[in-house]
Amino acid sequence: FAPELFEIELRAMLETVSDEGADLHTQKPTIRLWAPDLLRSRGEAFAAASRAISALRYREAVRQIVRCRRVIAEMHDLLRALDDCDRAESAASAVHDLAGVTRLRRLPSVASLAQVVDLARQHIVEQDFKRASRIAGVCTRLAEALLERHGNRASAEDASVRIEQLEHLCTATQPFLTPPRDDPASDGTFPVLRHLLRDGYS
Repeated sequence: FAPELFEIELRAMLETVSDEGADLHTQKPTIRLWAPDLLRSRGEAFAAASRAISALRYREAVRQIVRCRRVIAEMHDLLRALDDCDRAESAASAVHDLAGVTRLRRLPSVASLAQVVDLARQHIVEQDFKRASRIAGVCTRLAEALLERHGNRASAEDASVRIEQLEHLCTATQPFLTPPRDDPASDGTFPVLRHLLRDGYS
């Protein structure tokens, strides 16, 4: 093949890479905040590829184009991970708000959600974007399971009986409490549980 044909083909590839990164232009501030090295690496690879084509160093041009595409893919992974973390955080906040009282918010299934979001964001800081997305996805699914409503009457009746039994137990054992008081019968736990049950969160 004539060198001119290689140059035309490689410049077309480089233009395609430029187009692939065009949709990231508005996301540059976000990328710069979380992973500034990615923007620098993309710029360096693009410039190096252009120089290599002009110098007829075709292997180097291909290597830099591949590098540029890899960096662009990482940028997309970063933005996806951030979106996944935001979605997980919203779901975790919804569960936290639904719990209503401190006692229920301290339950492992509720309290751990915020910790999982923090873990996902830590992986973003460490630039392990795919793992961050997976962890955030786990958090979202856990939260959505807690937010899911059920129309199972038998389950609701069973839960209602258990709540009543627990309330009787707490009332009967109140004389044994010493300050500071830690009593589900007086901190609003049972009204919130009944409210959740009425709304179908059995």
